[in-house]
Amino acid sequence: MRLRTLLLCSNIALVMATAATVALAAEPPVRTIKVSAMRSIEVVPDEVVLSLSVVAEDDNSPITAKTENDKRTRAILAALKKHRVEDKYIKIDCLEIQPIYHSNSRELIRYTVTRGIDVTLQDFSILEPILSDALRAGANRVSGILFRTTKHRDHQFEVRRLAVAYAKEKAGHLAELNDLTLGKAITIEEDVEGDSHTLGSGGGMGGMGGASTSDKRTPKIVLVGMAKDRTAADAPAQAAADAGQTIAPGTITISATVTITFELREPAH
Repeated sequence: MRLRTLLLCSNIALVMATAATVALAAEPPVRTIKVSAMRSIEVVPDEVVLSLSVVAEDDNSPITAKTENDKRTRAILAALKKHRVEDKYIKIDCLEIQPIYHSNSRELIRYTVTRGIDVTLQDFSILEPILSDALRAGANRVSGILFRTTKHRDHQFEVRRLAVAYAKEKAGHLAELNDLTLGKAITIEEDVEGDSHTLGSGGGMGGMGGASTSDKRTPKIVLVGMAKDRTAADAPAQAAADAGQTIAPGTITISATVTITFELREPAH
């Protein structure tokens, strides 16, 4: 009796499994379409970071080199105060003390002391005067001039919205050309931009006679001439133009690329 019961249960399970397999086989596979879309906007920067370095050398003593570096640094800070730059916008970065040896021996040539100073400005009209005064005060290397926007997050939201809308439009058109309609999104991917701190770009100038440097992680910058139809939001750039500066902030390109897989459906009749 027990054996008959076990056989009966096994047969029932087999029938149920077979029915489920037939049902799945009868259900058509989900048809999809995968599209990529990119959108970008040009925004006017409202902030600039000027990166300076002070390099002092002495043949015999690191203390002497550092003393000279300290003297130049104080002079640069005084020049910044003259332009009413607040302390919170001045960052004294790394201090590096390095002995330099002859390439063919361990003979000491000199000591080099390097200190970095970053200055953040919202008023572009004082950029060149500050740069000139800093060079006179003893800065002998300009590591970079980085134009960026403080509203990068807001701009990124907007350009992402545009990219998603374009992806829907593109997928919908392709579906229509094949007598189908667009369903819900199944997967969504985004190509993320680079370093979130350096939200802009700018020229990098090496030290006097040194090699030039640049940050390859920064989004692309497109340098443009000063247009005559600037709005109030473009005040920093306009101020730089009115001051007759030779450094143009241009515009920053903020872009978003999305890849979305949509479901395809038969049109309703």
